[in-house]
Amino acid sequence: MLTDVALDSGRVTAWPTRIKATAAQPRVAVVTANYNTRLLVAQLIYSLYARLGDQQVAQVVVVDNASTDGSRSLLERMAASGLCALIANDAQRYHGPALNQAMNWLAERQRMDGPELLIDYVWVLDSDCVVMRGDTLFTATRALQHAGGRPLACWGDARAACAPARSGPGVA
Repeated sequence: MLTDVALDSGRVTAWPTRIKATAAQPRVAVVTANYNTRLLVAQLIYSLYARLGDQQVAQVVVVDNASTDGSRSLLERMAASGLCALIANDAQRYHGPALNQAMNWLAERQRMDGPELLIDYVWVLDSDCVVMRGDTLFTATRALQHAGGRPLACWGDARAACAPARSGPGVA
């Protein structure tokens, strides 16, 4: 069971327990890891803003794992224009650790930001994803709220069924 695992406190930033001051639309952060997927990560970020807009996506965090295909310079320009926050690694740290870096970065920001800027949900996407539907986040956050914030396993499009996430031996 995961609760029995001791975490290295030097590598993990606890998510702060602060209450948001407003009951407005949920604020969603998107995190992704990139390694030599310049065109794909560009399409992901484009699709986030084209389909969802900055009203639905509060923050995009990209961790670049020392790409050599021009990704780094593209992401630096995107970060300079405010489209994403870039965590630039000087070595390949692989996908999982890069996602942990992004989550730790967001948790640190949560400690510093005012209540109106707090993140309600984090959406983890691979860099080769493209958002096709404008109602994706609305449907997902509504399902999470309806379930009382419990983790859900959802599949298919926005009309598909969602069920409480299962855990335990033999569940992937």
